[in-house]
Amino acid sequence: MVDVYAHEQHATTPPNIAYQVIDRSADPMTADVGVHHDRLPPGKYYRWVGHRWVLKAWYDRANRIRYPGPVPCLGCPVAIFRDWAARDPLRCHPFAPRLLDHSTLAFEEYAYCDVVIHLDPHGRESHKTCTMHLYRSDPSAPGGFEPQPYWMSIASPKFRVQLADHLFPQHHVPGTLLNAADMLRLAGMDPFPATPLLQPTKILWAKVRWAVAVRPWIKHWVEDHAKRQSAPGGKFYVEGVAAFEGEFCSSW
Repeated sequence: MVDVYAHEQHATTPPNIAYQVIDRSADPMTADVGVHHDRLPPGKYYRWVGHRWVLKAWYDRANRIRYPGPVPCLGCPVAIFRDWAARDPLRCHPFAPRLLDHSTLAFEEYAYCDVVIHLDPHGRESHKTCTMHLYRSDPSAPGGFEPQPYWMSIASPKFRVQLADHLFPQHHVPGTLLNAADMLRLAGMDPFPATPLLQPTKILWAKVRWAVAVRPWIKHWVEDHAKRQSAPGGKFYVEGVAAFEGEFCSSW
């Protein structure tokens, strides 16, 4: 099996991340649904998506589920619904490529990430959903990224992916999109598994354990490096002497 994640990663920094909260219990004509937050309030809404590590893990896991496998003649994955949309845009719903197609891009290769938290009209915690929209870079476009998202995923508070009906007019999922999902199931793929994609607490604790584990080594390296560079003949020693001599001479 071809490992599509072994490709060369050109970007190392995460995309710009913005948050939007949509309150579906408020009047859509008067509600302030377009406010972006750099950091979500602690303990409110969908608290885990405030962590960049969780967003990256969510993307990686959901994207792997969409992997269709290599094409025998090409040895690489194909974007099934993007090809379909290009050939027959009237029959392929525009959300199908974004919600169902696998992407060969790493999370860090996207330019912009828009996270939308949908609050339930009745305040039920289990009915809140979160949608992640990822945009590719486009220097010629306003903001530096494409106007339409390239990849999307919808998840519940337990990080179960789904086709949420509230994203569509009259809360009705288009039949063409349901047919596309059924095509994947018939082919042996399950783009919306019943089990959660990930457990954010495990991700964060793994980061903490890693930081604690490597702390003694980093401390030793810093102390050893500082001692060697500050000793006579070291880089810091030479720079300090030069700076002192320069200031001393300039004062005269």
